[in-house]
Amino acid sequence: MAWLVATLPATAAAQLESRWTLPDPCPSAEDARARTDALLGDVPPTTLRVEVRRAEAGFAAHLVLRGEARAERTLADPDCEALVDAVAVVVAMALGREPPGLAEVAPARAEAAPDQAGAEATPDDGGEVTETARAASTGSATSATEDRVGAWRLAIGLGALAETAFPGVPIGLELVAGVAWDALRLRVALGGLPGATLTRDGGAQGADFRALFGALRAGGMAVLAEGDAGRLELGGLGRLAVGVLHGAGFGVADPERGDGAWVAVGADATVGYRPVPAFGLELTLGATVPLVRPRYLLDGAPLFRVPAAGFRAALRAWIGFS
Repeated sequence: MAWLVATLPATAAAQLESRWTLPDPCPSAEDARARTDALLGDVPPTTLRVEVRRAEAGFAAHLVLRGEARAERTLADPDCEALVDAVAVVVAMALGREPPGLAEVAPARAEAAPDQAGAEATPDDGGEVTETARAASTGSATSATEDRVGAWRLAIGLGALAETAFPGVPIGLELVAGVAWDALRLRVALGGLPGATLTRDGGAQGADFRALFGALRAGGMAVLAEGDAGRLELGGLGRLAVGVLHGAGFGVADPERGDGAWVAVGADATVGYRPVPAFGLELTLGATVPLVRPRYLLDGAPLFRVPAAGFRAALRAWIGFS
């Protein structure tokens, strides 16, 4: 599959910097940009990123608009030509331009791509337009175009974490499911910290610890910068974690096993980078305050107690935010 990627600088008239990624047999990035510019005229400095991919029902386009107007939408259509027109109309509407009828869109398309077979969406002899083309220019549901501004968007993340409030500061894993609503973020995580060992008396005695926990996080992410290289975000999330911390003693006459409750709140600062809409990386640094502090004894003597506060760090990869 061939992919067309182009970054087109702002013109003096439109001040729109656009980046389109399109598969065959979609229009070229230059054609897509021309269709958008034909509807805009003079606009404030604005950046537009559009990624078009093949989908089960044809094609899907994810667009991100940043400037005085901000929008993030996912559109779908069986016809990539109509989908590109629909994106152009959505961008125009987001920037306060009245969407034209197809009769105004079609000449712009024909002028932008005169050599592309089948590129023109012209009216028929009676002055009527096809249902698919009309839906592209008006945003109606007839063309199966899906407008998801303000819709929840789902992502799955996998990451490594370290938590100083756990014994031995082990490195663990967590699986996270998250949803986004514009800048808001809501996440549910399931994680584990295996294999931490605390010893005494030269290592002959001690206990092995492991933890399993679930966490709920909520907060927001703001866009710091966005361009051809991707999007940089910064945010903060609050956290509530509940789980169990298990300890198993060794090296004593009567080694015991014990489970203690892990209940903690915390706050995290997060830096995120998304080179493409469907993939991202995050680095999180945060503080943890355990609400329950179980004590672990070995042969009747204290070995470990959950501290009053701790720090955590996590690195995650995300797939799926659109």
